Amino acid sequence: MQCSVCHRLVDPDGNPGSPPEDGPILAGLLQPVPAFSNAMMVVDPHDRLRGPFDIITDLGFDPHTPSRSTLISPFHKSSALCGTCHNVRNPAFTRNMLGEYELNPLDTPGDITLAFPEQQTFDEWEASTYATTGVYAPQFGYNRDVVSSCQDCHMPAVTGKAAIIGITRNDVPLHEMVGGNTFVPAILPHHPAFGAEVDAGILAESVDQARPRCSARPRP
Repeated sequence: MQCSVCHRLVDPDGNPGSPPEDGPILAGLLQPVPAFSNAMMVVDPHDRLRGPFDIITDLGFDPHTPSRSTLISPFHKSSALCGTCHNVRNPAFTRNMLGEYELNPLDTPGDITLAFPEQQTFDEWEASTYATTGVYAPQFGYNRDVVSSCQDCHMPAVTGKAAIIGITRNDVPLHEMVGGNTFVPAILPHHPAFGAEVDAGILAESVDQARPRCSARPRP
């Protein structure tokens, strides 16, 4: 996934603090986004980049002009953004009144909010202590002792610059975006269908980055 996909995402709920430019985009949708899952994302049709910081005030100018513009988006600090892809529900099945999943008629997807949960990473986070009070885990949070959002662990705050011309901050999200999975990246190069399509070196690097997440990781 390219940088611009995430950095053009629009909060489908239009929560307070969202850029005013998001209003017309959401109003133009044929139907609202029913849940954070299945990559049901709203992408700005214009090349306007979004992020959590007011970099225009920081720098005194917009570094992305003239071809692009920059907007401040609290959505990019929210775990809901991650839930866009990190919940996966199978719309071929729908939960009935008894709590059982029934196969829908052919070519008739059901209500996605009642679909069979293939992965519920975001829902599991939302039901956890991380989402409510946060958890003391400085080994994962780097510059944060208490971690709460998905970003706090998977994009931990570090001290530095987000770009060459940026200002030094102590809350720059580190774009490693790794977790504790060291098995799948290691076997992908040997997969009969996907092996030829992946870069084994990059996957090995991701394993090295992920391995410390399985144990206490000292802060830099």
